Amino acid sequence: MATLLYRLGRWCFGRRGTVVAIWLLLLGVLGGAAAAFMGPTSDQFKMPGTESQEAMNSLQKDFPQATGAPARSSSPRRRAPS
Repeated sequence: MATLLYRLGRWCFGRRGTVVAIWLLLLGVLGGAAAAFMGPTSDQFKMPGTESQEAMNSLQKDFPQATGAPARSSSPRRRAPS
């Protein structure tokens, strides 16, 4: 294995301009593919029918503040006397 890596290193050093060009080309191709196939992102993850999804639905219904939804207060907040 060491011999193979030694040869690879010597080859890359001897052709460093070509190696850099190949890396830049590969980076450009991958960046272009990522830009071309980019889709909208979402922070929602749902798997209907699973126990965990049912638990999240139940939490959302009963305790909305536990799921990150804004809490609804039924009574106005009052300040403590000072």
